[in-house]
Order: sequence, then C-alpha cells, then structure tokens
Amino acid sequence: YSTYLGAPGASMGEEAHDVAVDSEGNAYVTGTTFSTDFPVSAGALQPGSGGRSDAFVIKVDPSGSTVLYATYLGGRSDESGYGIAVDAAGKAYITGTTFSPDFPVTTGAYQTVLHGWDAFVTKLNADGSGLEYSTFVGGGQTEAGERIAVDAAGNAYVAGFTKSPDFPATANTGRSTFGGGDRDAFALKLSADGTRLLFATFIGGRGSEDAYGAALGPDGSLYAAGTSTSPDFFTTNRALQPSIGTATLSGYVTRLDGNTGAFIYSTMLGASDWTEVTGIAVDGGGNAYVTGYTTSASFPVTAGAYNTRFNNRPSFVAKLNPDGSALVYSTFLFPSEGASNDIAVDAAGKAYIGG
Repeated sequence: YSTYLGAPGASMGEEAHDVAVDSEGNAYVTGTTFSTDFPVSAGALQPGSGGRSDAFVIKVDPSGSTVLYATYLGGRSDESGYGIAVDAAGKAYITGTTFSPDFPVTTGAYQTVLHGWDAFVTKLNADGSGLEYSTFVGGGQTEAGERIAVDAAGNAYVAGFTKSPDFPATANTGRSTFGGGDRDAFALKLSADGTRLLFATFIGGRGSEDAYGAALGPDGSLYAAGTSTSPDFFTTNRALQPSIGTATLSGYVTRLDGNTGAFIYSTMLGASDWTEVTGIAVDGGGNAYVTGYTTSASFPVTAGAYNTRFNNRPSFVAKLNPDGSALVYSTFLFPSEGASNDIAVDAAGKAYIGG
C-alpha cells in the first residue's frame, strides 16, 4: 500500500519524521502538522490544534486503508514529533521538541514545567485516546529528542541534542558535564511510568554534536549515532577511529550500558572530510549497522564490499563489531551522490536502507 497522511485541500501541510510497526503490522507515524484541519479520529487524545505547529501521531492498519487513530499532540506554541516506538501492548512512545508551557504533561511525571525549548517523551494508550504519561526533559536552553526505543519492561531510551549546560545529566554516566560548543548530543533512559530519569548523559566535546539514531542491543545496551565537530570527542580504548582527525565533521557510534549509561564503546566514523551518520540498527549479536553519507574519498570501505568506488558524495552502509573496534564490512551504496537517512536490519543480518 501507499497513502497520503494529512489534512485535505489547501492546508498548511505535514511532515512525517518517523515510523514504527507492531507485531500485527500496524504502522505508527509521528511528525509535525501546521494544519488546523488535520484529520483526527473520534475519541482522539487531542482533537484540535494547540498552536502554530503541533506534533501528531497516526496509527494505520496493516492494509493501509484505515486510520485506527490520529491525534494532535501539542500546546499553544510549537511542537515537532521526531521519533516513535511501540511496545508489545501497542502503546506508542513519542519524542520530539516543544516550546509550549501547556504541552500535555501528566501529574507526577519526571518534569512537569517547561524550562526552555524542551524535549518531550509521551506514552499513549493503545487506542490513542489518553496519556499513560507525558513529560518534559530539558534545561534552560534548547533540547530535542530525535529517536526513541523501548525495552520489554516499558523503559524508554531517547537520543537527541541539547544546548543546555544544565541539562539533567546524572552522575557516573559516560559524560555528566556539557562539552561546550553549540550543542551536545544526549542519551537517556526514562522509567516505565515516566516518573524517574534512570540515567542521562551528554555525548560530545567542545564542538557540536547531534544524535540522529538510537537502537537497543540484545543485552539491553543503548546504541546512539550521529555527528560531531569536536577534536576532543570522547572515544574509548580500542575504538575503530579514536579521533576526528583532519575532518571538520565526522560521524560517531556510541554504545552505552543500558542500566548505568556508562560508555561500553565510543568511536568516530569518518575520514578526512565531511561525514554524517544518520541512522543505526543493531542485530542479535550486538553488531551495529549505520548509514549516512560522506564527501571524503578516504572513507573506510572494506575489500570485496558491494561498491568501493568513491564518486562525489555517496551514501554508505557500515557494520561494526560488538566492541566497536573493527568494521565487519563497509560499502558505498551508489556510484554517485546520495543521502540515506535510516536503516533497519532483519534476523538474517540483512540491512534495509531508505533515503
């Protein structure tokens, strides 16, 4: 199937940013709507637009012919929904960014007062009619939750970026202080009831970082991936690539302990020029699969890979071993310019890339 999702006619428009699929084949989509006539469903959590832009959540049946629910999610200012995950009970977890002091948060949630442009984490009930919990997460400046994952116990894991030195990083994690520059990436774990921050860590150095991907490993560890401009970006012993080198922008892959937020490994992934890592997936053996694009002819590809020839700005796919010390494979995708945005992997270790 293939279908439009959004308001009819000459409305202001929608952007879909992420999709999740449950065991029955229902698709859950989040993004941003600028429309006051977005087609919400009967009994939706929020039937009307809150402000200039709102996040939205839509659940579509396996045939693509029926919207099972659709709702706005926002307050009187601006929101965007960037990441979505779904648990075994069909409950959707959404993350993004909000500037609305009246964004719908729940009593007893971890953070009920807006501090700035904050990230949010929201869990909907199975029919999209109510909140299981909803919370802000942020400091005094700007945050955005970009990707979210959920474990079997209902704990939510979020990766994103923060511009706030007072972002609520916890002690004894990978990095508990702001690195500097314009922004740091962050990774966090929120309790199943949304009341406690189980860990939160900065990921970054004195430059600027973003986190574009998050995935859970088979042992419960959290993998985050994105970009960095920091010559002092923290990498671990035996990392595949210990520094940014001469590049102005490099990708990174970081694996965190799922209980403590401590770094298991952290490595750069790039070369002499510009590299962006835009998506990550993890297989049952703990191997990480990342995708993105590069302007560097010296980007590391492996012998015998699908395409080892650089031309202009190709997309790439790389598979890292479980301790982040070596490439299992790395290949360019196309003979010319491309931009791949996200990646998934199946039980046989085959990678699926979209962009």
